[in-house]
Amino acid sequence: MVYQSYPSMKRENATSSKHTEFDKLIYGITHDMGAPLRAVVQFSELLKAKVGDSIGEKERHWLELINVSGVRAQHMLQALVAYSRLTTRKFVATRFSLVGLVDELLADYRRQPGASGIRVEAENALEEAWGDRALLAQLVSHLLDNALRFCPADDKHEIAIVVAIQKNARGVALTVSDNGLGVAESSLENIFLPFKRLHAPDNYPGLGMGLAYCDLITRLHGGSISAAKSSLGGLSIVCVFPFSQSAVQSG
Repeated sequence: MVYQSYPSMKRENATSSKHTEFDKLIYGITHDMGAPLRAVVQFSELLKAKVGDSIGEKERHWLELINVSGVRAQHMLQALVAYSRLTTRKFVATRFSLVGLVDELLADYRRQPGASGIRVEAENALEEAWGDRALLAQLVSHLLDNALRFCPADDKHEIAIVVAIQKNARGVALTVSDNGLGVAESSLENIFLPFKRLHAPDNYPGLGMGLAYCDLITRLHGGSISAAKSSLGGLSIVCVFPFSQSAVQSG
């Protein structure tokens, strides 16, 4: 079964105003909570340095939890700001090769441990796409990061990732498939929600925002994103963009 994110939206509607209710809410949250969180983090650090070994192990653990939770909350606020800015930044549309963009990014990723086996498949792909190249580079990076991160904790596991670019009736489908941990079918429909985590942060660090960024970037391009079980055994994320020769020519 395949689960798709929220219906696609036109970029002009998504970016029509820098002062939407959502952006105002994000600004208010980050402004009003920023100072208290800084106090929690800074004073917990001062307190740890002050008390040293004069308190018990349990109390030191509690103090560490306060500090770590405060830092995590700060990171979550920063992620909300980054999410909001995707809709308020200027959308810079250019003609570019989607295959070339993926190849360019993979040149760096293949230097990472276990990433040498990433494979690209391009079938009837457009020579040129029309969109915000920087945003789409961010989307591909998030998808590759997810595929590399969520793998079994087994030294014998050999990472397999396939990036497929294929022209279809709706435009161009960019699919990233892996042989990682995958996602239970009951959770597929929720993986694009902000801060959605399906694995313990101690084992797989992160905020759960990567796929939320991908969802928003895809919709800003008038496209759609969906998730399904991969034929490789892990997860497949499919982004469909309404790229067409006419769209490129009219750009």
